[in-house]
Amino acid sequence: MLSALYTEVANDGFGPGGGIQEALGGYGSRSDELARTIVDDYHWHCQVGYTEVGQHGPVRLVDLSNVAGQGKRGSGKEDLLLPHEVWPQGLLSLEDLGCCMRACLDCKTGGVLCVAPSGNDEEYEIGPIASSLEEYLERWLREEVVP
Repeated sequence: MLSALYTEVANDGFGPGGGIQEALGGYGSRSDELARTIVDDYHWHCQVGYTEVGQHGPVRLVDLSNVAGQGKRGSGKEDLLLPHEVWPQGLLSLEDLGCCMRACLDCKTGGVLCVAPSGNDEEYEIGPIASSLEEYLERWLREEVVP
């Protein structure tokens, strides 16, 4: 579905929050500025993890399905706490939700997750927003609060 959105609707500038992030040279991009595309963000997270603040150790990519049962719980009953130096494989940053929160697409399950700071400097929270990109966008169209 994400591919169809990029090719048939727009290359960003639509959707909840700050709008779906561009794939390449999308809405508002200028040729003289460094673009942060969905691909750039994925590669950045694979290199630095959640944040480069504090410069933690090397990044470890994890399969969310493997850590879901053994991870520490965040503020929500389904939220996980992950160390900053861990990033889930195939988790694409879709858009900025404000307050340091990002909506992300889990390419393995198709679910949309919220990635947000936790109450400490060592971990971040990750929790469900919608079971699919379709559900996420339908909720936005119905003007429901996301997340």
